[in-house]
Amino acid sequence: MNKGIEYKAFLSYSHKDKAVAEWLHRALENFKVPKALVGQRTPHGVVPGRLSPIFRDENELAASSNLSESVTNAITATEFLIVICSPNAAASNWVNQEIIEFKRQHGESRVLAIIATGEPYAADAGGVAEECFPSALIHRLDVDGSLTAERIEPMAADIRPQIGSRRDALLKLAATLLYVSLDDLVQRDIRRRNRQLSFIAAGATIGMLVTGWLAVTAMQATDEALEQRNAAEDLVEFMLGDLRQKLEPVGRLDVMDSVGEKALDYYEQQDHSDLDAASLGRRARALHLIGEMDDIRGDSEAALASFQRAADSTAALLRMSPNDVNRIFDHSQSEFWVGYVAWQRGEFDTALDSFEEYLRLANQLVAAEPENMNWQSELGYAHGNLGTMAFEQRRWEDAETAFSNALSIAQMISASDPTDANLKHNVAINHSWLSTTFMNDLRFAEARPHVDAEIVTYQEILRQDPQNRTAQRQLLLAKRGKAQLSIAAGDLDATLSELLEAETLVKELIALEPDSTVNLEQQVMVQRELAEIHYFDGRIDDALNAADRAMRLSKELLTRDDTILDWKVELARCELIHARILLEQNRILSAKEILDGSFKVLMSLQDTSADIVELPLLVGISHLLMGDIESRQGNTGNAASHWSSALEVLSNADDSMAADQMTALIHAMMRLGREPEAGRLVATLTEQGYRHPMFARLASR
Repeated sequence: MNKGIEYKAFLSYSHKDKAVAEWLHRALENFKVPKALVGQRTPHGVVPGRLSPIFRDENELAASSNLSESVTNAITATEFLIVICSPNAAASNWVNQEIIEFKRQHGESRVLAIIATGEPYAADAGGVAEECFPSALIHRLDVDGSLTAERIEPMAADIRPQIGSRRDALLKLAATLLYVSLDDLVQRDIRRRNRQLSFIAAGATIGMLVTGWLAVTAMQATDEALEQRNAAEDLVEFMLGDLRQKLEPVGRLDVMDSVGEKALDYYEQQDHSDLDAASLGRRARALHLIGEMDDIRGDSEAALASFQRAADSTAALLRMSPNDVNRIFDHSQSEFWVGYVAWQRGEFDTALDSFEEYLRLANQLVAAEPENMNWQSELGYAHGNLGTMAFEQRRWEDAETAFSNALSIAQMISASDPTDANLKHNVAINHSWLSTTFMNDLRFAEARPHVDAEIVTYQEILRQDPQNRTAQRQLLLAKRGKAQLSIAAGDLDATLSELLEAETLVKELIALEPDSTVNLEQQVMVQRELAEIHYFDGRIDDALNAADRAMRLSKELLTRDDTILDWKVELARCELIHARILLEQNRILSAKEILDGSFKVLMSLQDTSADIVELPLLVGISHLLMGDIESRQGNTGNAASHWSSALEVLSNADDSMAADQMTALIHAMMRLGREPEAGRLVATLTEQGYRHPMFARLASR
């Protein structure tokens, strides 16, 4: 990326098209460039591994004639502009202003468009309400930066139904952003996915597919004799069953896509009223397969549509045989997939309705065959899905109920086969969810038995299989979780003991898997948490050493991929604890130097990634520390300004804030002399048995 350029692209859109903008933002930032292209030189630089960061302004713009300073600055620091075109965008003054500002600063060659709804140039024929292109997009600027009457043809991808697919549009945009040819990107992407399949498997599976479908086509071309139709149905059954099982392990998404589409094409050419139950079932399975492939590719809209069509088929089958457990199971899977994709898209009402129906159907399966462990598992999954939704929406009591039900079922199933590590793992996961739920609900005493049980479960798995890497990693996470509970209770000795055990575990994992970034990320977090506990226990030299290691390892992580936002956030966490320790030593200038760097990163993340849950807390702590530094330097006005900013960002966070965020808010209130408000929060945490050292220091004042 060129010097001074921070963002690969700026998304310009009407906030009425927020759903499309969210999809495009997520799809671009998660787009993985084929390895064969990464590092190649183009006239515009080296091809990167990712297309991040992408700037998307998530705030509604105020009723002003000018763009906000943050938006203007982001445009200045952006390489491409992508305009999401729709009648909403065409009517938006702000979209037009953003296009004009970008063209003034960067010219017109790097302005891209994606058509979401409406019609291009509809206004020329009098259809102003259908026009999707903003005026600034299709007109040139003069030397003074004003719009002219001269028309230009924008470079546009199209995602309107029946016209273009989201996947094709994404590839078209990605090719332009990377300065590579579209064909090169598509072909290399296909080759990357196909590389996992051996020559023999490729020849065999593709041959079976081609030969099989030719047979289906030939059968349809002849008369509808019963034996021919039965043969065609058998072939479709093979494609959806045995052939799919051969393709899934080797990652042949392209061929699996064809399997689903060809099978669905066959049934779409039939009179649906003539289809028997078996044929309708196969049609639903074809839709499931197509939906899963769309979901894997990131086209959640198409996936949801396929799963909803499948649900219509499985619901019809269930109406024919309401007590048939196979029909109940088939429809439960449709409801699960509809709920899952809707949840991914943020359509929580649809997701909740489907997940509740999935639970009802799972209960029906268990009632019909209570000894069937597969049905019991479905019931556990259904409760877990509802628990996850409640957790994300901070409905802690509902989450507790759902995860408790899921845990009871997992324990019952595991008891039926005590040697099965996967069943034990399901038990541990539900303990983990309950522990995390109780911690977020400030119910620390109720969280502890669950994290203890989680640890015991993983230790049992490792006694049976000492090389179980999943159990080793999860045990490490559980140890860190227990350390968090111990420090929340003010037990510094127990916290240090758990963290030292976690440090040993992560070192063992790194010795076994030295190239794993997952292990390195855990090592960073363990060192940061050790720095914190040493700091609170008064061992400042040990704290500083651990903070230095955490920062060094965090920077090493970013050298492997500097586009991962979570890793940037983790480095900021390390820098904040490091600055706090330096401030304790009265090394003000060193602390300020570190804070200036982390503050800049956090501000940029705040502009582009408001979905990072911990961001308000980290920004608030940064302001608190900056205020403390200014205060020590005698700059009382600057100090008060930073403390007020901390108060604002922490107060604007979610009402159901965690204990550490409440502690930071108390800190800000006390710095600003608002002790009565701080006292009410202190009382709330004290009642819950919260004794974290930072909180204890504030509460004692």
